[in-house]
Amino acid sequence: MSQEEELRGKVEDALSALVQAGHGAQALTGAWVVCAEVMVPGKEEVTVFMHDGGGSMLARRGLIESVRDQLASWVEGYDD
Repeated sequence: MSQEEELRGKVEDALSALVQAGHGAQALTGAWVVCAEVMVPGKEEVTVFMHDGGGSMLARRGLIESVRDQLASWVEGYDD
């Protein structure tokens, strides 16, 4: 098993634990994606890390679209 596969397994285990903590021990984690803002000290630009996670492609696409729309509504009207 590669280091990346091992780390992905840890992320999946942590997500499952969070889902069960919020929805009960019987709750199962379906499709999931991870998206994170990445900032590197000394660099002006900010980038995004995205891991397509697990579950069906259709379900993951739906998650991405839902999160995109929610993020847009949070950011809309925000003024630095």
